[in-house]
Formats: sequence, C-alpha cells, structure tokens
Amino acid sequence: MLGLLAVIVTAAGARRPCPGSVPRRLVERAIGRLKRYRAVSTRFGELAVRYEATVRVAIILDRRPSS
Repeated sequence: MLGLLAVIVTAAGARRPCPGSVPRRLVERAIGRLKRYRAVSTRFGELAVRYEATVRVAIILDRRPSS
C-alpha cells in the first residue's frame, strides 16, 4: 500500500504498529525469498493467472524441507 504503515501514536509520542498488521521486515524477507526464483522476479507470465500460479509454485518449493 504505497509504503505506508498504520501506526498508533501514544501519549509519549512513541510510534508502534497497529495490532494485526504484518511487520514490514517479514514481508520484505518473504519477497526476497520469492525473488530467488527467476520466473517470479522477472515476471515472465503475461497473464495474471499464470503469474499467480508461478508465485504459488515458488512458495511451495520454498517451503519444502531441505534434504
């Protein structure tokens, strides 16, 4: 969402993320892991359905235990 983060400003002025929001570092790490797969990082699929399928396969391969 355009790099915006919902925050709650406390009385002391400290900023903390809203409850239920995903920390940015987790999202950045997940995207970084997906970019290891060339088809995901270069977006070869012309159709959105194909790109979504490519991302799903990359997630499955990423979650697979190493042997």
